[in-house]
Amino acid sequence: MYIPKSPLVLCIELTSKCNLNCPHCLADADSKGRSLPNDKVISLIDEAQRIGVKELVLGGGEALLYENFFEICEDALSKGLNLSFATNGILVPEVMDSLLNLQKYNESLRIGISLDGHTPELHGHFRPEETFETAVEAIRMLHNANFNVHILCVLNKVNIKTIPQYLNFVSTLNISDIRFIPFMPVGRGMQYRDEMIPPEEFYKVLKSKKELFMNSREGFEKLINRNVYILLLS
Repeated sequence: MYIPKSPLVLCIELTSKCNLNCPHCLADADSKGRSLPNDKVISLIDEAQRIGVKELVLGGGEALLYENFFEICEDALSKGLNLSFATNGILVPEVMDSLLNLQKYNESLRIGISLDGHTPELHGHFRPEETFETAVEAIRMLHNANFNVHILCVLNKVNIKTIPQYLNFVSTLNISDIRFIPFMPVGRGMQYRDEMIPPEEFYKVLKSKKELFMNSREGFEKLINRNVYILLLS
């Protein structure tokens, strides 16, 4: 059995600052959050490279609010690390020029956008409804700029019932990487324990995922032919 000598993936929570205040936030992030010192982050990246880490995940809060975010990205990518981060999409139009400066690392960079439903109401189960269109526009902008974009969907008791419709909608955005994450009662989410998906229901989704995906409309079937992979994380 192969046992790696170092972690393959390193996740760094850069900041607990966020431009939203979602009630389910596992990081308990808000506008008053704190950030790691820049020199500490650089030191962690240097150590990650030294010990052979393959991928760096930059998180928050809202990672794009970190003061030296793009300098950190450039540093990690220039050292040969694969890099990914997730965002709610609000700041994407403002920072597009800075993102475009990272395009030379496109093979090593992945950007995730949070989208919890195919309608403002479903997306707004925990998040502000008005951020639905913002997230969709950010997905379109990044896709049109040829970035590697994936969509993150936090499953709850409501949107888990609409997965086929969600996949139909996502097919229109031409995104080939969708990651379903079950709601976790951590951080502010502790007050919403009743939103947890029962194990048997989540197992049912896992068991029937192929059928759900294949029953999605023709547009999504075209994506399947482009080596789509969908992760349901437990």
